[in-house]
Amino acid sequence: MAAARAHGADATPGMKTCSGIVITPTAEVMLGKSSVIPLTAPVTRIVVSGQPSGLGKVAAGTPGAAAAPPIASVAADAPSVADMEVLLLSPTDLFIRGKRAGATNVILQDAKGVCYLRDIVVSIDPATLQAKLAELMPDEGGIRVKSAENAIVLTGKVSDAAMLDEALRLATAYGDGKR
Repeated sequence: MAAARAHGADATPGMKTCSGIVITPTAEVMLGKSSVIPLTAPVTRIVVSGQPSGLGKVAAGTPGAAAAPPIASVAADAPSVADMEVLLLSPTDLFIRGKRAGATNVILQDAKGVCYLRDIVVSIDPATLQAKLAELMPDEGGIRVKSAENAIVLTGKVSDAAMLDEALRLATAYGDGKR
């Protein structure tokens, strides 16, 4: 973890100026699935990249504070920016559900004003398509499915061109019709 001092005025209304910044490890979340990410330090506020100003939220369970409602989805028009739902379940647990593949970040703040920056990568889960290919094409066990950013990658060998077309058809259907 790297730490640095924050400089300058408070850029987000409602958020205290960071007294320090800690870069935390990147978290990977699968598209369409929920994850609870344990936090290394108790936090009291959350600000998500790309949100309109003033969306700093107070953590549930913070003395004298109401529970934080879920933060609205995060997504810019750029296709490489992840869309996700984020909720601070407790001072040490962050809930994330990936809604669109890509990357974004979350800034969390503790009671002393230290900010924690965590990059979030929302990836397509290759296991679902891998299982479907095994079910529908049991004789084609040489196909491997991987995700790369917001794309599905098929590698391996198939017995003939017809099986290749079938595997590509299934992958295209799984990937929202994109090739």
